[in-house]
Amino acid sequence: MVLLTLGITSMTNLQVTALKLNHTAYLRSQAVALSYEVLDAMRADRIAALAGAYDRALDDPIPSEEQASASLTASNLRHWLLGIENAMRPYDGQASIERDGVRFTVTLRWRDRLRQELLGERRRLYEQFSVVTEL
Repeated sequence: MVLLTLGITSMTNLQVTALKLNHTAYLRSQAVALSYEVLDAMRADRIAALAGAYDRALDDPIPSEEQASASLTASNLRHWLLGIENAMRPYDGQASIERDGVRFTVTLRWRDRLRQELLGERRRLYEQFSVVTEL
């Protein structure tokens, strides 16, 4: 009976870990898709992107509805950032776009609860995905 209980407990722990890893992979795939989404928008609005209209830091606010209605760039950014917020909820999804001439780096960052649990840290640990491309 003890061996059976130990086996079932081990299998349950294994299943829980597999589910957490699956969710981590899901968040990473969301980050990839969202990164390419904004890059496509930037390619369609290349002149504004090269002028720096898409540049943003991780802690910059989401453009308001008024800003989005006044500018295609702000509308694209608002749509993209709200998509990040929804896809990464409740994991503190953040995004930045850095420009160096025609070279752009899109970075998405989110809180990684699995890493936090494994390392036993109390502070927030972040997972990050970056893609670099030229327009």
